[in-house]
This record gives sequence, C-alpha cells and structure tokens, in this order.
Amino acid sequence: MNESLQLKLKGSLNPFIESDLKISQYDQEKHHNIIPELYALGFNDTPWEKDWDKVEFFDPEGVFLAELNGKLIGFIICFSKKDDGYISVLTIIPEYRGKGFSKKLIKKAVDYLQDNGHDLIKLKVEKNNSRAIQLYKELGFSEA
Repeated sequence: MNESLQLKLKGSLNPFIESDLKISQYDQEKHHNIIPELYALGFNDTPWEKDWDKVEFFDPEGVFLAELNGKLIGFIICFSKKDDGYISVLTIIPEYRGKGFSKKLIKKAVDYLQDNGHDLIKLKVEKNNSRAIQLYKELGFSEA
C-alpha cells in the first residue's frame, strides 16, 4: 500500500471555473450498483463488493455523482466523524479527467459538509498522486 498524505481545508474553497456537469445526490435504487463500476473504471481496479455502503460512517446524503450528457462519469463520497468532515473517495473515469469535473464534485462535498457544521474538512491522498495533491492545494487544502 502506498503512503498517504493528509490534507485539510479550513474556510472556503479557492474560486474556479464551473462546467456544465450535472451533480446528483446518491439514490440507492438507481446508483448502488454503478458506484463499484465507476470506482473500478476510475482507479483501474476491481469493483467494490456489493456491500460497499455498509462501512462505518457511511452517509448516503454525502455521496454525489457526476453526470455529463446523460452518462455517469464519476463520484465523490464524504462523511462526518465527530467534529470534522471527511472526503473519502473521489474519482472521474480517465477519459473525462483534466476538464474541471473533480473540482465541481469537491465543491459539492465541501458545501455539504460545511452546511452540516464542519469548519474543518480532511482527506487522505497517496503521496505519489501528485495530480490529486496539486488539485486539492489549488482549491485551498493544505498539508495537515
């Protein structure tokens, strides 16, 4: 397993250009089986198990999906733990990366967590994932 870097955000995201991407709230009936497939595509990995949503701290209201022209292209999962908000997983399938879609998902998650009273938002990212680290830092996250 790769070593991870913990990042945090205190305050607001830095501004960025928004896209025409549609962000929708997780609906278990519609999205439960697609999340593991999007994970597999986004991380070039095997799909999650069918009980992926049975993990501790899972909050279905903290799952948001990215849709472009009727196609689901990614998702973000966030949750609350004690006084802090956390971003757990973010992925966009490879052919849609580099177009700002991750930023819109991050904004949705940050808004959700801040609306639920979290001033501090944390996440972990693999130290060798320089692209993700750069993205989070551009948005205002800093090393914890």
